[in-house]
Amino acid sequence: MFLVIGSTTLDLIQRGIRQMPSARGDEFTVDSLVFCEEPTQMRFGGNGANSAYALAKLGATVALGSAIGRDAAGTLLAQPLQEIGVDLRGLLHHAGAATSVTTVLSDQARNRFSFHHAGSSHAYTPADLPQALVQRTTALLAASYTLFLRWRPDGFATLLQQVKAQG
Repeated sequence: MFLVIGSTTLDLIQRGIRQMPSARGDEFTVDSLVFCEEPTQMRFGGNGANSAYALAKLGATVALGSAIGRDAAGTLLAQPLQEIGVDLRGLLHHAGAATSVTTVLSDQARNRFSFHHAGSSHAYTPADLPQALVQRTTALLAASYTLFLRWRPDGFATLLQQVKAQG
């Protein structure tokens, strides 16, 4: 089984902005209120969830080690993973942290501003990953090394050693 450790994130994309806003006091000024020509797009994201989804789509047996909040965004993101057959026993539904969200603003020249709330991704620890999944793992992808703060430095190393020792 392929085990992916990584973030699960709701991406909000706003494209086609004529001019990026400038912050000058009240939010509803000529400089700070931007009318958008395109609707906001809500996308499935996170390097862990995207990788697990793609592997399952290619026919691999795959499990995801990640975290979402107990919120609407988390429910929305878990559904396509479950439908495609990703094993979600390692997906923590965190009561104290919201689902990770990234908001991207992009102007017509494709300049971008990105705003990221790590939320439950920062709360996920090696102890949250069921050992039953680790014991079945034959291939491992650590997709969110920089985002999973509680896995550094020893969590990923320990998991890699354990999977390697299993053959």
